[in-house]
Amino acid sequence: MMETIRYYPLINFDPKGMDYRAMTPANDERTVREHHKLWLKECVPNYYRLGAREKPSAAEVGEMRLRCPKCSAELKTISIVTDERTLPLYCCDECVKRAESDRGDCISATPDANNGRGSHAQKRRHQKGN
Repeated sequence: MMETIRYYPLINFDPKGMDYRAMTPANDERTVREHHKLWLKECVPNYYRLGAREKPSAAEVGEMRLRCPKCSAELKTISIVTDERTLPLYCCDECVKRAESDRGDCISATPDANNGRGSHAQKRRHQKGN
């Protein structure tokens, strides 16, 4: 669980203007807003809300490729713009999978997908002798 909200300023790494990467995070949104046009706000680990000084058009947002601040994988859009003030929400599938795997939550129900390990339910049945 996160105790502080992180704000990652975004910089453009593409001459065409659509590939954005995160800089070192800050804990103060006001400072980030004063010095950067775009940023990512991380309230929940590996989930990011796009922030902007001036709201970009839906077409601009749709063309943006945002990179994960932690692993540089392309972020996946998980919500769309719903009103004048809210920008899309993104997640990093790679970091989410890694976090689930570290907790043991990301085990498939099929043994083949897990190198023969099986699911949690299969393990519990085996431990009970069923």
